Amino acid sequence: MVVSMFTIQSRLCASEETRRYFWELMEKHTLLVNELLEKIAQHPQFQEWQKKGAISGNTVRGILAPLKENSGYVGLPGRFYTSAELISCYTYKSWLALQKERQLQLLGKKRWLQAVESELELIATTDFNPDEIRVKAHEIQKKALDKLNKESKKQKALISILLDMHDGTAEAPLSRRAINHLLINNLKINEKEQNLDQLSERLDKKRKEIERLEEQLTSRLPKGRDPTEQRYLENLCHVTALPELSDDPEKLAAELETLTVQKQLPLLKELPYPIQFGSSGDLYWSVETQEKKHCQRPQQRICVRFKGAKDHTFKIQCDCRQLSIFRQFLIDYQTYQELPYEERFSQGLFALRSACLIWRKDDSKHGSNKKRTTDNQEAQLKPWNTHRLYLHCTVDRQMLTAEGTEQVREAKKKEVIKTLKNKEKLQELELEQLGLTKTQIESVGRKRSTLTYLEKNSPPPRPNAKPYQGQPHIVVGVSFSRHEPVAIAVVDVEKEEVLERQSAKELLNRGEAQYIWRNGKKEPLIKDGTEQRHPNGGKLYIRKGKRVRRKPHRLVQQLHQRHQQNSRRRSEEQKQDRYRSSNSDSDLGLYVERLIASKIVELALQRKAGTIAIPQLKGIRESVESDIRARAERLFPNEKERQKEYGKGYRASFHSWSYSRLSDCIKECASSEGIAVVIRQQPSGIELEQKAIAIALSSYNVKTS
Repeated sequence: MVVSMFTIQSRLCASEETRRYFWELMEKHTLLVNELLEKIAQHPQFQEWQKKGAISGNTVRGILAPLKENSGYVGLPGRFYTSAELISCYTYKSWLALQKERQLQLLGKKRWLQAVESELELIATTDFNPDEIRVKAHEIQKKALDKLNKESKKQKALISILLDMHDGTAEAPLSRRAINHLLINNLKINEKEQNLDQLSERLDKKRKEIERLEEQLTSRLPKGRDPTEQRYLENLCHVTALPELSDDPEKLAAELETLTVQKQLPLLKELPYPIQFGSSGDLYWSVETQEKKHCQRPQQRICVRFKGAKDHTFKIQCDCRQLSIFRQFLIDYQTYQELPYEERFSQGLFALRSACLIWRKDDSKHGSNKKRTTDNQEAQLKPWNTHRLYLHCTVDRQMLTAEGTEQVREAKKKEVIKTLKNKEKLQELELEQLGLTKTQIESVGRKRSTLTYLEKNSPPPRPNAKPYQGQPHIVVGVSFSRHEPVAIAVVDVEKEEVLERQSAKELLNRGEAQYIWRNGKKEPLIKDGTEQRHPNGGKLYIRKGKRVRRKPHRLVQQLHQRHQQNSRRRSEEQKQDRYRSSNSDSDLGLYVERLIASKIVELALQRKAGTIAIPQLKGIRESVESDIRARAERLFPNEKERQKEYGKGYRASFHSWSYSRLSDCIKECASSEGIAVVIRQQPSGIELEQKAIAIALSSYNVKTS
C-alpha cells in the first residue's frame, strides 16, 4: 500500500525567556513520565498485559489522575498531561508487543530445533532411500497446504502446521524424516542430498538465536530519562559504594569479591521527553511581518503557538522544500478561523495530522550561542541555550492535492455513515427509546455534526495533481546484498516474464548523458541515436582541461573506500584515545541511498509499474548476529578473544550499508509518486538479480493466494 503519512521538521526560534519556560515545563513533564512508567510496571494487572502484549489506555489514565495532584507536577498545561499519557502508552505498547513477539519467536525456534535435531538421530537409526523421503515429503506438503487453505481465516503459518504434524508422528520415522526434509529446505522439496556439515552449522546458528532471545526476554523495563542528572548521581554512588565491614570473614570476603567485578553504570538519556500534540487543533498558526534594511519589501515569517502556552510564539525556520507545506498549514488554519461556525469544514481535512515538540543539542558551528562574548559564558551553560527546539509535523500527503483531499473526504463520510448505522436522522427521544445511554447519544451527536461538515463545507482550494495509474501486473523487485547495495528486476508477474534486470552500477549510471566540447560549446556525444564522430571518421574526445561529471556509481566505490579507510583509522586512533566520530560517511551514504531510491522510482515510472517489492528486514540483525557468533565459536572454540575479533571484523563488513534507511528512502520516494511498496521475504542461496525476481514474483503470489 502507498504510505500516505510522512514527517517534516522545522527549527523553532524564540526568545531566551520562552525557551527557558518550555525547558522547565518539559523537564517536569519528563519526571511525570518517569513516575508514570514506574507506576504502570507496579500495577496488579501488568502480568496480564504482558500475556496480551497490549496495555489499556483507560487504566493508564486512571494511574495518571492522582499524579496530577502531586506538588511537583501541579501547574503543567493540560496538553502536557495528555502527552505524558500518550508517551507512556506508546512506550509500553511497543515494549509489550516486542516481548510478546520475542516469546512467540522463541517458542517457534525451539520447536524447529527440537524437530530438526531428531534428524541426526534418525539418519543413524534408519536407512530410508532419499527418493522415498521425497515422495513422502510431497504427500505431507500437499496435506499441509490443503489444511492451510481450510484454516485460512485463522492465518496459521505452514511451518506451524508441519510442526504440529511432526509432534504427532512419533512412531512413524519415515513421516518424521519427510517433515524434517521440508523444515530443513525452507518448506520445499530438494533433489540434492543433505550436507550434514551444513546442517550442523544451521543448528549451531539456531541455538545462538535462541540464547539471544532468552537474554532479550529478561531485558529490563523502560526506565525513562534523566534531564536533571539526579538518577545518574544516585547510580554512581551505588556503583562506587564501599561494602560494609563485617566480623564474619566469609561475608567480608564475598563483599570484597564483588568489588573486583566490573559494574556497568546505566546511562539514561538527558534530553526531556517530547510533547505530543495529537490534533491539528492544538497548534495556532500566524504570520509576522519583518522589515529588513537591505530589502525593498518586508519579509513574512510563519509563526506557531501551542495549546496550553498561547502566550509564547515561535518562528518557523525550515528548508525551502518544506516551506510550501507549512504555508498550507497556515492557509488551513486561517481559512478555518475566518469562516463562520456553520460554514467551517471538518478538522479531519487539515493537511497537518499531529505534531511533536523536541529538544536537540545544538551542534551548529555558527549558532547564535557561539557568537556571544565570554562575559556571557554562564548563560551559555544553561540547557535552553545549548539546545534547540524542533517541531516535527506529521502530514497526510493526500491532503496536499485537491484530488487526494476529495478521496479522503469521501472515505471519511463513508466511515461515519457506517458507524452511525442509520441513526443520523433520528431525534434524541427516538435514540433514548433505542436504549442508548447519555454518552452514546452525545457521541451520535458529534458524529452527526462531523458528517454535516464533511457534506456541506469544503476545505480551502489546493493544487490539482493527476494520480499515478500503474499497471498492477508490472512489479519492480529490489534485493539487498552485503557486497552491492541493490539489484533490480522488472517483472510481468502474470506472464512470469522478466522485462528488465539491472545491477546497482547499471541502475545508477542509466540515463547519464555523455557530453563533448566542440568549438567552445557543450554537445551531447550521442545525437539522434548515433554517436558523433570526427570528420575523418575517428572518435571525438573531451577537450583537455575540462572536468567531466563522474558517473554516480563512482560514489558507491568511494563510499566503500571510505569505510575501509575509516575502519583502519578508527582502530589506530582508538588505541591512542584520540578518535572523534564524524558524520561525513553518513551524509554521503544518505545521499547515495536517496539517489538509488530516486533511480528505482524513475525506472518504475518509465515501466508503468504498479508496485515496488523490497526485502523484509525484520529480524535480519538477530539472524546475522547469531550466524557470526556461531561461526566464531566453530572456528575458534574456547578462545573468547579471537571470537570477539572475528565477529568485530565480520560485523563491520556486513553493516557497511544502512538497509533500513535505504528502505525508508525507497518508501518515501515511491509514496510521493503514488506507487505502492510491499515488503516480502528475500530468499537465500541464489544470485542477487535472481533474488530480485523472486521477491517480485512472491508479491504477486501473496496477492492471489
